[in-house]
Amino acid sequence: MTKYKSLNDTQLLRLSKVGGLVATYPKRKKNSLLLTLMFSSQLLLIVPVAAKYKVNDIKRNTKSIELEKRRLQATYTIKGRVVSTDQTTIPFATVRVMKSGDQKVVSTSISDNEGRFSVVVNEKGVYLLSVSSIEMKPTVQEVIVANEPTVQLSDIVLFSSVKELNSVTITSKRPLVIQEADRIVYDVQADSQNTVYSVLDMMRKVPYLSLDGEGKILFKGSSSYKVFINGKPSAMVERNPTDVLRSIPASTIKSIEVITTPPSKYDAEGLAGIINIITKKEIANGYHGSFNISGKAPEGGLGTGGGFTFKEGKLGVSTFAGISRNDVPRTIGATSRTTTGISETQLKQHNTTLTNSHTGYAGLEASYELDSLNLISGQLNWSSSRSTGLATQSSALTGAVQQNYSLSNDRGNEGRGLDVAAHYQLGFQANKNQLLTVSYRYLKSENSLMNTIDLFDQFNQDNNDYRQLNAESLAEQTAQIDYVHPIKNLTIEAGLKGIFRTNKSDFQFRNLNPLTNDYELDLSRSNVFDNTQDVLAVYNSYNYQAVNWQFKAGIRAEQTIINGIYSENTTQLKQKYLNVVPAIVVNKKFKDRSSLSFSFSKRIQRPAISQLNPFVDRSNPDFETTGNPHLRPITSDSYNISYLKSSKGTVNISIGHFNFSRLINPFSTYDPSSNVTVTRFENNGKGHVWKTNIYIRYPILDNWDVVYNGDLRHVVFYGMVNNITVRNSGVDFYSYASTGFTFKKGWRANMDFTYKKSGILLPLGKTNGFTASSFTLNKNLMQEKLTLSAAVSNPFSKFRYIEEQTFGQDFLQTNDRQVYYRKFTVSLNYRFGKLKEEIKKNKRGIKNDDLSN
Repeated sequence: MTKYKSLNDTQLLRLSKVGGLVATYPKRKKNSLLLTLMFSSQLLLIVPVAAKYKVNDIKRNTKSIELEKRRLQATYTIKGRVVSTDQTTIPFATVRVMKSGDQKVVSTSISDNEGRFSVVVNEKGVYLLSVSSIEMKPTVQEVIVANEPTVQLSDIVLFSSVKELNSVTITSKRPLVIQEADRIVYDVQADSQNTVYSVLDMMRKVPYLSLDGEGKILFKGSSSYKVFINGKPSAMVERNPTDVLRSIPASTIKSIEVITTPPSKYDAEGLAGIINIITKKEIANGYHGSFNISGKAPEGGLGTGGGFTFKEGKLGVSTFAGISRNDVPRTIGATSRTTTGISETQLKQHNTTLTNSHTGYAGLEASYELDSLNLISGQLNWSSSRSTGLATQSSALTGAVQQNYSLSNDRGNEGRGLDVAAHYQLGFQANKNQLLTVSYRYLKSENSLMNTIDLFDQFNQDNNDYRQLNAESLAEQTAQIDYVHPIKNLTIEAGLKGIFRTNKSDFQFRNLNPLTNDYELDLSRSNVFDNTQDVLAVYNSYNYQAVNWQFKAGIRAEQTIINGIYSENTTQLKQKYLNVVPAIVVNKKFKDRSSLSFSFSKRIQRPAISQLNPFVDRSNPDFETTGNPHLRPITSDSYNISYLKSSKGTVNISIGHFNFSRLINPFSTYDPSSNVTVTRFENNGKGHVWKTNIYIRYPILDNWDVVYNGDLRHVVFYGMVNNITVRNSGVDFYSYASTGFTFKKGWRANMDFTYKKSGILLPLGKTNGFTASSFTLNKNLMQEKLTLSAAVSNPFSKFRYIEEQTFGQDFLQTNDRQVYYRKFTVSLNYRFGKLKEEIKKNKRGIKNDDLSN
C-alpha cells in the first residue's frame, strides 16, 4: 500500500466534497482530527483521521457512505398550500410533520410567498401535519404516506383567531362519510359534483338514501322519514320535500346527516329516521357567501340560489334563498284494468300530460350573544310553489259493461309554507356544556288543488262537466324546554314538549249546469273537516363517552289526543293513545380507524293530513282516491349493526332488521256496481324487512377515486282486504357507482351509474326497475372561487317507461307512463367573502319529526 504525505485542510475539504459529501472537523488535536461526513443533512459517520491520512482508507469508507446515500434517496414528499378563508395565500407559515404515535417532529418547512410548502419524510406510515401562522388558528391534520412518492394535499385553510382554540383534526383527503354513534354524515362540500347537482341529486350518493325512478327520496327503501333544515323541521319541506330539494343547489349545503337511530330528544315519529340538511355555517366576523345559477332541459328550466352569512361582534346572521322552474313537456301514459268474478270487464285508458311549475324558498337564522352565558336566536323559513298542467284521457270499458268517453283536465296547485321560531339558551359558569334551552315555534302550511274536468264523446254514460277543489291547511304551535347536564364522561338530557296542531280541509265538488253555465255545489260530495292533534311529550336520555366507547340510551313518552269534526253532518272523531319509545346505541372505535355500532329503537308514525283528509279525488271517473280520518299511528322496531373503516379509503357496511304493524298504505278495491276502483288509506298491514347497505369510497390515485352505494332488502307484507288475508313479498336491490378524475388546471370529470331491479310495490303490487347514467365536467377558475359545470343525464334514453301493477280481489290493474330521462344541465357557482370565527348558536331547538310524509 502506497503511503501519502499528510493532507492539509484545503485537501481534506476538496476530498470531502466528492459525491455531495460535507466534511467538518471542529479542531485539530496535535496529529489527529475528527472527520464528520454529512449527506443531505444526515449524519453518516465520524471518522478519527491521523495527520498522515491514507486515501485508500477514505475510499473504503466512502463505499458504506454510498450505500447509505442510496437508502436515503427513498424519500416521500408531502406538498400543499396554506390559505385563509377568503383563499388568500399565507406565506411563512410553519409546517411540522410528526409521527402519529409519539408526535415526535421528523421534518419542518415554511410556506413560500404563494403559501406553498414541501416537506420530506423517509418512511411510509401515518403522520400528523401541523400548520401554524401568526394570528391564525393552528390546525393539525392526519396524512397517510403510502406507495406514492408525492402526497398532494388539498388547500389547508387557517382561520384568524383572537384567542387560542383546540386544534381541528381532519384527514389528508377530505372524507365524504363520517360515522357517529347514531348517524352518518355526508360532507357535500367535499364532493366535487356539488356545483352542478341539486340537493335532491346528491341524495343518491348518501349511504342509506336512494331515489326511485321518479326522483322521490327513499330512506332504507322507505318513504316514511322526516326532513330537517339545520336540525329543525321547516315549512319549506313540510308539504313536498322533493320539489324544494330539487331547486336548492348542492353548493349551498354543508352536509347531509342521515340519523338512523334518532335520540330520545327527537319526536318518536319517522319510521326510517331523519334526514338533516345542514346549510353552510363557516361564518365569522366578516362575511361569506355563494351564488349558483343553472339551467336544465328539456325537463326543468332556469334556477338560481345562494347563501350569505355575516357576523359582527355578538350578532350573527345566516340566510339562503332560491327560485327555480320545473317544466315537464308532454308525456304519454296508459292504464288497463281487468276484472273477474260476476262482472268481467276490460278497461283501457290512454292519457297525455304536461306540467309547468316554479318553486321559491328562503331561510334566515340570527343569533345574538347577550354575554358569554346567554344567547338568543331565531329562525324564519318560507317556501312557495305553483304548478299548472293539462291532461287528456280517452277511456273504453268493454265486457259486461260498454262505456266510452274522453276528457280534458285543466289542473292547478298552489302551496305555501312559513315557520318562525325563537330560542333562549342559558349556559352555566361551572361547565360550558351545561345548558338550559327554552324554545317556541309557529308553523303554517297550506295547499290548494283545483281540477276542471271537461267530458266529451260519451257513450252509455251522461255525466256533466265538473270541478273539484280541495284546500287543506296545517297550523302548528310548539313549546319546548331542554336541559343538558354533563358529569365528567356522562351527559344527561331531559325535556318537556307540547305540540298543538290544527288541520283543516275544505273540499268541494261542483257540477256544471248546462243551462246557466255555472258550476253548482254538490253538497253530498262536499264538506269541511277540522282536526286537532295535541302531542304532550317527556324524555330522558344518557350519553356516556369513554376513550373508545360511546353509549347512548334514552326513553320518550308521548300522549296523543285527536279530535275531528265534519261541519255539514256534525260527525265527530275522537282518539287518545300513549306511546313509550326507547332508543339504545353502542359505538366502539378501534385503533385502525374503524368503528362498530349497534342500535335499537322503537318508532311510530302518525298519519299526515293528506292521509286523514276525507276528500275524494275524482279527477279520473273510473278511479277514486280518498283519505281516512280514523287512521292510527304505525309502530315499528328497528335493529341495526354498522361497521365503518376509514384509512386510505372508506367502507361502511350495515345490516338491519325492521318490523312494523298497522302500516298505513293505500288499499285498492273494485266496486262492480259502479265499475270504479276505490283507493283508501288503511291500517291493514304488518310485516318485516331484512336490509343491508354497503358504501365504499376508494382513491385509486391521488386524483382518481371511485364510490359505490348499494342497498339490498327483502320485504314481507301481510294485509287484510275484504276480510281476506293477502301477502306480498320480494327482493329490492339498488346500486349506485361513481368515479371521478381530477386533471390539471382545475378540470374534473365524473361518471355516475345507477341500477334498480324490479321490486314490490306496497301494499299489493310490483314495479319495474331502471338504469341511469350521468356524466359531468367541472372547471375551477379564480383560485377555485368560480366553478363552471356541465352535465348530461341518460344520454342514451330520451324517456323512461314506468310500469306499476296493483292486484286485489277480482281485479288486476296496470299503470304505464313515460317520464323524460335525458337531461342537460349547465351551472355557474361563485364563492366570495372573508370570515374569521364561527357564529355561536343555540345547541338545542325544536324538532318536530312525528308526521308521515
